[in-house]
Amino acid sequence: MKLTSEPISFFSPIFLIVVALLIYVASTLFLYIVASRLSDKEMEQYWILNHVVNILMNVIFSMAFISFRSQHKNPSTENAVDFTRLPDDR
Repeated sequence: MKLTSEPISFFSPIFLIVVALLIYVASTLFLYIVASRLSDKEMEQYWILNHVVNILMNVIFSMAFISFRSQHKNPSTENAVDFTRLPDDR
């Protein structure tokens, strides 16, 4: 393993996406496993956990996208096409 001079950022987009997925899977794994054995009343009672964790996962995904965008505010314009100029091949 190679050591880097940069500290690990806990708000890097990749880290946030992995954390969001781990939270969702860890929180709903057993709910999905026992879902077939629950009655309708029990399912309504416990299924709110799925909704809450899904919302949390989407909020963390949003944070990851915002973090990625803030890290790449000035994208490279080397490959960009300039539609404001007229072509010179008239």
